[in-house]
Amino acid sequence: MKIFLNLIKKHSILVILFTFISLLYIMVIYPQQIKKNKKIKIIKKLKENDEILINNCIVGKITKILTSKYVEVLINKKTKIIIKKSSISLILPTKYFKK
Repeated sequence: MKIFLNLIKKHSILVILFTFISLLYIMVIYPQQIKKNKKIKIIKKLKENDEILINNCIVGKITKILTSKYVEVLINKKTKIIIKKSSISLILPTKYFKK
């Protein structure tokens, strides 16, 4: 036990630095990685007629998948817009979007 305490006293700056880096990883970096992976899974599952939420404010239905990065979305009966897949927040339950 005394050896361990002496080691900590000699290398206290290293212990504090290691603790700080560990806390930074646990509180900041790891949750961001989880969120990023969740978004990638959502984007991979997209298909036509999926009802989606765009940037937490616009609800629409995917009418066409144009490329690997862009989709065409129906906002109301006549309005279609082209958006990046990365701007999609989540896939809504079916029959959420009214035509």
